[in-house]
Order: sequence, then C-alpha cells, then structure tokens
Amino acid sequence: MLDASAALSLATGCRTVSSSQRARSSRLAAFVVREAERLALEGTDAADGVAALLAAAEGQDDALTRALVACTDAVGRYPGSVAARRSVQLLHAAIEVAGVDLSIAG
Repeated sequence: MLDASAALSLATGCRTVSSSQRARSSRLAAFVVREAERLALEGTDAADGVAALLAAAEGQDDALTRALVACTDAVGRYPGSVAARRSVQLLHAAIEVAGVDLSIAG
C-alpha cells in the first residue's frame, strides 16, 4: 500500500509526463505546419509532399490532424492564399495515406 507522499509523487509524475507529451505534440504539429507550408510554396508534387509530411509527423497522427486544423484556419484568415490551400490539400492526402479517420479525430 502506498503512503500519501508516494501517491502524490506518482500522480505528479503522471501529470509531468502528460504535460511533456503535450508539449512535444504541439512542437511536432508546428513543425508539420511549417513543412506543409514550405512544400506548398515550393510547388512540391503530391507524392513527394505526402512522403515528406509523413516523415515530418514521425508516425504521430495527432500531429497531422493538428497541422490540418492550423492550415485550415490559415485558409480562413487568408482566403486568397494558394499556398495555404495547397498545404491543406497536402495534409489531407497525407492523412488519407496514413489511414487517419477524421470523423473521430479530436
């Protein structure tokens, strides 16, 4: 049986790991957004763009979906931006290839 201090230590450790994981996930999603924007501005073809985005996301589907949300927001803010629309297209393609079901994505 755990005493109160050991239980508190375990609970705090879980929150720290969780906070650390959230921070890493946010950084990874931001990196994926920057990569999608770079690929869009360079006019990278879909196959190469999808491969680059999947590599950038490091197998983390959450990073792809968070990047898609951010790029979709950018399209709303800058409706005339071809690069923003292209970023969304590349991310949608990468998400499809990754097999992420957007109907249940957070």
